[in-house]
Amino acid sequence: MVPKGVKFFGDPKAGEKAPMVVNKIQQSLRAPSAAPSGTPTRVVLQPGQLYLLDGGILDVLGLWLHPALSILLCRECQVALTSQMVPGHCKVHHGETTSPKALAAFTTFCEEKRVFNKPEQVTPPQPGGPPVEGISGPVDGFSCTADKSCLYSIKDYSSMQRHNREKHKGPAMGEIRSHSTKVQTLFTGVGRVYFKVSPLAASAGHGNLKAAVTRALPALHEADEGPLPAVEDREPPPLIRAMDWDNFHPELRADRRTRDPVIALKDRHKENENSGIFI
Repeated sequence: MVPKGVKFFGDPKAGEKAPMVVNKIQQSLRAPSAAPSGTPTRVVLQPGQLYLLDGGILDVLGLWLHPALSILLCRECQVALTSQMVPGHCKVHHGETTSPKALAAFTTFCEEKRVFNKPEQVTPPQPGGPPVEGISGPVDGFSCTADKSCLYSIKDYSSMQRHNREKHKGPAMGEIRSHSTKVQTLFTGVGRVYFKVSPLAASAGHGNLKAAVTRALPALHEADEGPLPAVEDREPPPLIRAMDWDNFHPELRADRRTRDPVIALKDRHKENENSGIFI
C-alpha cells in the first residue's frame, strides 16, 4: 500500500525508482532553466587595450602574437595564422623557407605561449567588442537577432537568410531577424567564422599613441635611424607620403604668414608628449 503524499515515478510494482514525497511546496518549485546546450563561449577583448606582441622569433618571421586569442598574425598580409599555418604561409606568400634553426625556435615559442595549431581550435571574440588588431578591418555585415544565445554573424544577406531558415525555422519568404552591423573574420579559408565588432571600441584608444599609429600602418614603420640631414631635396618620410601632405592646402603652406604660426605651435610640443609623435 502506498502511503498518502508519496508519488512514484515509473511503475511502483517494478520498483523502477524510489518514491518521492510531493507536497504543495515542492509542487510550486521549478528548477532553473539550464543554459542552452551548445552555446559557444567567446573571448572578451577589452576596448582601449593593445594586444599585439612582437620581438624575438616573431620579428624574424614578420609576425605578431595575439595572446588573448592565442593566434599569430602576419604583419604584411594582415591575416591570422595558427602555428601549423606559418611555415606554409611564409613559403607561399613571401617566398621564404623557414630555416631549421628558426623553425625550432618558433616551435618552442608556440608551445610556451600555447598558440593554437589549427583554425578550428580558435575561439572568436565576443560580439560587440573592439576590432581585432593586425587583420583586415571591419566590413558591412549582418548579425542574427532571432535568439539571444545566437552569435551568428555573416557578411552577405543570402547567408543570413539561409541561417534564419535552417537554424531558427523561419519561413522562406518571411522577415529575416537580423540587423546590419560591422563584422570581421580571423581566417579567410573555408568555414570562416564572422563576428560582430564595434569600431567605436577600437583598441587604438590606448594611451601609447605612437605605438597605435605604428601598428595601424605597419608597412610604413621604419627603424629609428636618428635625425635626417637638412637636405631640401631629400625623400619625404613614409608617413608624409602616405597621407599626401604635399597636396594639403599648398596655398596656405606657401604663405609664410599662415605657415609660421603653425610651426610655432608645433615647436611647443615636448619629446615626452604622446610618445613623441608630434616631434
